[in-house]
Amino acid sequence: MTSTRIALLKSEGFTLTREYLVMWMPLAEFSQDLPSNPHVRIVVVDPLRDENALRTLTALENAAFVEHFNYRPTAEEEYRS
Repeated sequence: MTSTRIALLKSEGFTLTREYLVMWMPLAEFSQDLPSNPHVRIVVVDPLRDENALRTLTALENAAFVEHFNYRPTAEEEYRS
């Protein structure tokens, strides 16, 4: 969340309880010097056009955050939006 949005929400009386960081990198910039791992496959997906990808990404997000503070599962429709 940008500092501008945080400032706006604080000005409306909200308090920041936690924040997290999402990182991304264009696949073309991904290091090719890493050793091969037969258990990992990197693919480009479009969850808006591929229902299977949407289901998989939703399940991965829910599994990754299940132990986080104030967890609630994300529905596929919510992830899509």
